[in-house]
Amino acid sequence: MHRFAPWSIVALCSSLAVAQMPRGGDYVAVDSALVPRVVVVTPSGVVTTLHQGPPLAQPSGIAATNDGRVLVADFSGTLYRIDAPGVVVPVRSGLAGPIRVAVDRNGDYLVADLTAARVSRITPQGAISTVHAGAPFVRPFDLAVDPANGDVLVVDDRTRALYRVNASGVLPLFSGAPFRLPMAVALWANGDYAVADALVDGVFRVPRAGGSATLVQSVPTLGNPDGMVENFDGYVALSESGAPNGNRIVVLRPDGSTSIVAAGGAFSNLEALARVPHLQGTVNGASGVSLAWTAEFPTQAGNPYLHFVSASLYPGLPLAIGESPVNPDPVFLSFVGVNTPVLQSFVGNLDASGRANPTLAIPSVPIPAGAVLHVQTVVLDFGQPSFLGALGNLHTVRF
Repeated sequence: MHRFAPWSIVALCSSLAVAQMPRGGDYVAVDSALVPRVVVVTPSGVVTTLHQGPPLAQPSGIAATNDGRVLVADFSGTLYRIDAPGVVVPVRSGLAGPIRVAVDRNGDYLVADLTAARVSRITPQGAISTVHAGAPFVRPFDLAVDPANGDVLVVDDRTRALYRVNASGVLPLFSGAPFRLPMAVALWANGDYAVADALVDGVFRVPRAGGSATLVQSVPTLGNPDGMVENFDGYVALSESGAPNGNRIVVLRPDGSTSIVAAGGAFSNLEALARVPHLQGTVNGASGVSLAWTAEFPTQAGNPYLHFVSASLYPGLPLAIGESPVNPDPVFLSFVGVNTPVLQSFVGNLDASGRANPTLAIPSVPIPAGAVLHVQTVVLDFGQPSFLGALGNLHTVRF
């Protein structure tokens, strides 16, 4: 769980800066060695400290909410939320070894309680309920939310298994070899499952439709991957804490190639990783109200954007954007032909800081309980071969 690595107090102190909340697209990570802290890492690799020291004691998991705040699971038994620099709020205490945290489609917080073999749901106000406890879980280590249906994905490092949890119960998706110590789960852009294994030092792809797990990347490129998150661009990003490469945040592509976001003396012992949504806003809506979102792409300031809004069957645009040329025509033709969006009229230009604040007026008509809208943003950059500069996360609004 906590693996101490050599570190430099000089390098640690040099990364401290005036704390500010992360922006859309920034990474947030737990750096959990002798001085527990939460760091913000920009896509270009600039590292700053968001919070350091008490009340954090054993920070072990991290997530970002839809309004850009940061959740920290502390293994000593408390889930914290960082609402602003210097403002760390205990959301729920008395937990049994909270090791990882995620945010579901309703804006509630999901916590993997390692010691209790339990996945809990905690509201922003601190009310707690059990998603699932006990068998087949033994040591549920990491969890993620499937954006297509809201199901919870869980990896257990003792049973060496990947599970899907929903109202029907727990469904084993894959177990046993080649998994050795699965410690993180995310999704590839096509919906397949990504599982990071700290003993294999690699990431597996588990087909969504079933089948064998295949190794995407292995040693020596990775070193003790212990955190993973979807990267909004068709790839996954990982935090590493071990040999042979020391502490790094690495982007991994489906073909096995990698690029380094940040590494070296900026970190002491990376433990977990999350990314702040590009698209942030309302989680629950109602008829007769205006829903508001903030699209935040600091590296795309001034560029035109387009929001796609669609009904619940739309799973999002599985495009790899930003690090490889993409010809979008077949994708968009397929998208419009199969999953026609209900609205495409959010069009404009990001402001000088890379932000836009569109709103959607919901008519005063009966809306069935449980109806879902999905919003996703494409930013255009005509200097790129594909004309596509960035792709936002899939943002879900429930009624």
